[in-house]
Amino acid sequence: MLSVTDAQVHAAIAALLWPFVRTLALIQTAPVFGHRAVPQRVKIGLALLISLLVAPGIPAQPVDAFSAAGMLLLLQQIIVGAAMGFGLRAVFAAFELAGDLVGLQMGLGFASFLDPQRGAPSPLLGTFFMLCAMLAFLSTDGHLTLLLALGESFRIIPISPHPLDNLDWMRLADLGAVMFASGLQIALPVLAAILSINIALGFVSRSAPQLNIFNLGFAVTLLAGLAVLWLTLSVLSGPTERIVGIAVPYFKSAVVP
Repeated sequence: MLSVTDAQVHAAIAALLWPFVRTLALIQTAPVFGHRAVPQRVKIGLALLISLLVAPGIPAQPVDAFSAAGMLLLLQQIIVGAAMGFGLRAVFAAFELAGDLVGLQMGLGFASFLDPQRGAPSPLLGTFFMLCAMLAFLSTDGHLTLLLALGESFRIIPISPHPLDNLDWMRLADLGAVMFASGLQIALPVLAAILSINIALGFVSRSAPQLNIFNLGFAVTLLAGLAVLWLTLSVLSGPTERIVGIAVPYFKSAVVP
C-alpha cells in the first residue's frame, strides 16, 4: 500500500511553490504577459506550467513552506519576480513617454481614452506607441527570450534564504535613464519638425502681425505632426526593434553571476 508522509507532502508543495511564485510575479508585472486583457486563469495556468517544467532542476530547500522562514522565502521570490518584470516594463515605458511627448507637442495632450491596462485615462499616441512596442517585442521573439531569462534566473539567483544578494538594484535603477533616453530618441523626428514649424510661425507672425497666424497654429502643428509621424512610421521599426532588442539583455544584466 502506498503511503505518503506529511514531510513528503510539504516537500512536494515547497518544490513547486517557490518557482511558481517567482514565475507568477514575473508574468503579472511583465509587458504583454501582464496585460489586463489576459485572463488571470491563463496567467496562473502559464505560471503553473512553467513551474512544473523548471521544478525538477531546482535543488530542494530544507524549509517548511508553512513556517515563518517559508513565508520569508515566499516574499523573496515575489520580490525577485516583480523586479524582473518591472525592470523590463521600465524599458517599454520609453515608448509611452515618446507618445506622450509627441502628443503634447502636436496639441493632442487632451486626447485620451480609458486604458484597460491601467484602468485610467491614457494619452492616445502614448498607447499607440506602446502597442507598436509590444508588436515589435513579439515579432523579435522577445517573449521567448524572456522565458529563457526566467529559466536562467533560477541558476543565477537560486532559491535560498539569501537570494537577493545577486540582484544589482542600481542596475535596475539605471533603467530609468534608458527609458528617458530611448523615449526622446523615438520622439525626436516629430519633435524637431514641430519645433521648426513653431519657429517658422513665430517669424511669420513677427513679420506680418495682421495675419494673426497663431489662430491657425494648432491646426498646422497637428497636421504637420501627423504627416511627419506617418512618414517616420516606415523607419520606426528599426529603432523600435533595436530598443526592444536591448530590453531583455539589459534586464538580464541586472543579475550579477
